[in-house]
Amino acid sequence: MTIRPETLEWWPVGAALLWIVDRDVHRVAQVLGNNAILAELLQKVENAQILDLKNAMQSGVVSARGIRASGYPVVLGPEEPIPPGVWALKCNLEYQGGEINAEFYLANFGYLAVRVCAADIMQLWPATRYVKRGRRPKFNWKAFETKALAILDYEGAPEAGSSDWNMSQFQKRMAAWCLEEWRQEPSSSTLQTYCRKAVAKYVTEKSKR
Repeated sequence: MTIRPETLEWWPVGAALLWIVDRDVHRVAQVLGNNAILAELLQKVENAQILDLKNAMQSGVVSARGIRASGYPVVLGPEEPIPPGVWALKCNLEYQGGEINAEFYLANFGYLAVRVCAADIMQLWPATRYVKRGRRPKFNWKAFETKALAILDYEGAPEAGSSDWNMSQFQKRMAAWCLEEWRQEPSSSTLQTYCRKAVAKYVTEKSKR
């Protein structure tokens, strides 16, 4: 029985990386549950794509979960959400079959079988295949991105749980810009998607400076 990736709430990191490379739901469906094939395909994933995903998790744009492992001998806890700030620590990502484990060796803990929110992945890296031609886009998203990156350069990346500068405040700032620039606002879900994409791009570019 073929697994339908779009119906799953959480994807293994390996499947998410394959999605980032191919953006093809049918291809991801073929490898979900088949760790041997997935492990082979992961050899083609580039470090830049792994860094993009890690930065997205660090900024809170992509939610992640994993089985916490700590101490020596290793003690395993239940699967739990991985706090975004954890990804700022020095980290080794290890492949085991189709699973990816994250080891924060200086902090003496890690997470096994890391999984990421499928909806976050598909919003941040939307499917590019089978795109139909249509009328001219209603909004100028290139201009939106330019303004968003300018704000992020000044304010920094939104921080999850911060009362001073968080994703909600960033989205309100961009909504106000849309209203002033375009005389209307996109839907809240569309605005959220493009704000997340801008944050991910900002975090990635900042890491290369």
